[in-house]
Amino acid sequence: MSRGNQHQCLFASRRKMMLGTNALVLLLVISSQLTQGAVDEDDECHITATKLLKKLSKCHGQKTDEMNILFEIQTVKSEILEELSTIKKILRNNNNNHCAQPGLKTINTGGEKYFFSNIQASWYDSKDFCSKYGAHLASVKSEIEMEELHTKIQTLKNRENQYFWTSANDIGMQPGKFVWNDGTPLENSSKLWHIGEMYQEPNEFQRGRETCVNVHSGFLYDYQCNAELFYICEFTGST
Repeated sequence: MSRGNQHQCLFASRRKMMLGTNALVLLLVISSQLTQGAVDEDDECHITATKLLKKLSKCHGQKTDEMNILFEIQTVKSEILEELSTIKKILRNNNNNHCAQPGLKTINTGGEKYFFSNIQASWYDSKDFCSKYGAHLASVKSEIEMEELHTKIQTLKNRENQYFWTSANDIGMQPGKFVWNDGTPLENSSKLWHIGEMYQEPNEFQRGRETCVNVHSGFLYDYQCNAELFYICEFTGST
């Protein structure tokens, strides 16, 4: 192995140690929240930790002096995942009597119940997260709904000017043929799309890739689905 490759692997191994430490710190934080009864959004903590842990698997097969460190890190990784799984179950059980969606702090607006994430994820991961709780990514089909949702977003600390995933997408469709989660079309001529001085939404789909729709400042934008944004889960028909 060249000296350059050895240096790269050493750097990667040291980075793994830092990531492993961060994940352990996260476990301590979650444990502290558990004992204090602060159990909201446990799944998001789990998602964050999982993202860290995925980064521990690089540099496998490199025959360097760091292999012992790599082995120890993988052992710690398994232990962390097991602990997170246990803590996640405890948090859910403790919340079953507090709200209809255990572990999520929901907000009622316009006759619907919403959950606004405080972490960012791809559209696909955001959709899966909402599904776990019997919800779906928010569908904003009218100007009234948009106004109500925008008003609520403005009250979110440190997130009032952020982009949030909605359910609309053109996955498996002709590029630019957007539909909401229930199959209702989102026309490109809709007044819900942002219209700027230099361009008009939607426009990202023209790059020839699957695009998903997010909401920002009271308007819709299309963007590549694997981008990590905040997201909104909607609990249709909840009380």
